[in-house]
Amino acid sequence: IVGDGHRVLYARDAVARELLPPDVETEASRRFRIGIGAGRVLRHETWLWDVRRRPLVALVFFSRKAARWLAPVAACLAVAFGLFSPSLRPFAIAGAVVIAGLALSLALRRRTSGRAGRLYYFGVINLALAAGVVAGLAGYRRPAWPRTVR
Repeated sequence: IVGDGHRVLYARDAVARELLPPDVETEASRRFRIGIGAGRVLRHETWLWDVRRRPLVALVFFSRKAARWLAPVAACLAVAFGLFSPSLRPFAIAGAVVIAGLALSLALRRRTSGRAGRLYYFGVINLALAAGVVAGLAGYRRPAWPRTVR
């Protein structure tokens, strides 16, 4: 809308609600698809970064969208680069174990409930988002998919 020259207005009383899918695997698949789209936006919609022409749009885009999409990617990169630092290596190894454990548990369809389940869910959807963003930045095009069951 902004790219076509229209204004975007803030609606203070607008509320959006979304039902979660029945299982974490479905949500992870959905987040991966969202990440692919996000990566493609980051790669192709460079006008959104143009601070000189549209400073407010660039600020809003970075603070509300790009930062949220890139945060899980930055966390994974921090773990990877931490492996090269002797003082950070123990923490990076712990992070790598957590990332590998999340990926493996998702592949094995493990279930967790309670507080641990919420942390697991948070970790898995962010890992899926990071993978999708990297895929989108690398040029992967998402195929058509069926709607998520909710």
